[in-house]
Amino acid sequence: MKDSRAAEKKRMLPGVAISSGCVEGRARFAPEGLLTEPRENRESVEDAGEEIARIKQAFQLFLVVLEYAEGFLAKKLSSSHSNIFAMEKVLLEETAFRNRIIDAIREDHLNAPRAVRRVIEEYKKRFAECSNEPVRDKMTDLDDLRIGLIDALDRPGIFVKNGGLVRKKKERIPHVAVTHDLTTRFVIEQNLQGTKGILAENGGKTSHAAILCRALGIPCVSSLKNLMALVEDGAPVVVNGDQGKAFISFSGERDVPDQGNRNEK
Repeated sequence: MKDSRAAEKKRMLPGVAISSGCVEGRARFAPEGLLTEPRENRESVEDAGEEIARIKQAFQLFLVVLEYAEGFLAKKLSSSHSNIFAMEKVLLEETAFRNRIIDAIREDHLNAPRAVRRVIEEYKKRFAECSNEPVRDKMTDLDDLRIGLIDALDRPGIFVKNGGLVRKKKERIPHVAVTHDLTTRFVIEQNLQGTKGILAENGGKTSHAAILCRALGIPCVSSLKNLMALVEDGAPVVVNGDQGKAFISFSGERDVPDQGNRNEK
C-alpha cells in the first residue's frame, strides 16, 4: 500500500517579517479564508437603505475594535504608541466622512465596500497633495481604515454581538491562523483564541495590525504570495517571524498557482 505521506511536498514561501518568533502548527483558515475572490463583487445596488444600514453598523463596530485594541497597546507598549488609532477614530466619528460614504451609496448606487474604497481614495489624494509631511505620513492609516471597515462589513457578527465584545475563552491551540488580509480585528480574535502564529497574504510591517502582533507576541509573516491557494486547511506549517519565511506542506497532486497578485480589499 502506497504511503500517502510520500506525495506530500514542502515549500518555503518568502514574505515580510511582521513579528518575531518561530512556531509550527496546523493551518487554520480565517472564517472567510477559503474564498478566492472578495465577497463584495457587485458594483451597484438597488436598495441603498440596506447598504447605508450596513455601513453605519460598520462604523460603530470598528470604533469598538479600535478602542479594544488601544487597551491592548496601553498594557503592552510604551506611551509613544498610545495614539496610533487617533486619526482613524476621528474620521469614524466625523460627520463629513460618514456622510461622504453614505452619499456615494445613495447617489451613485455603490455598495458599501465600493463606497468605502472610493472615499478613502479621495482622502488619500488630498493627503498626497499636502505639503505637511506628518499629514502625508498618515496614508498608511487610511489603508488601515479601509481594510478595517470592509472587514467589519464582511463579518459584522463574529466579533461583536448585541453591541458588546464577544469574549472568547482563551485556549492554547496548536494552530497557525491563515488569512488573506492582516487586520486589527483579526489579530485581536487570534489573541483571544490563543493562536500560535499568523500567516497572511497581505499586510504591511508598519500597519496597526502588525504593531498589535508585536505587542501581543504573536509570530507573524505577511506578503506571502498565493498563500491561500497553496496552503491546505489543517496542513503542517511553520511561521518564521525572525526571517520572514513560511514553510508549508501540501499534496504533491495539488497544482501550484502562478505567483500573481490577488485582489486586495
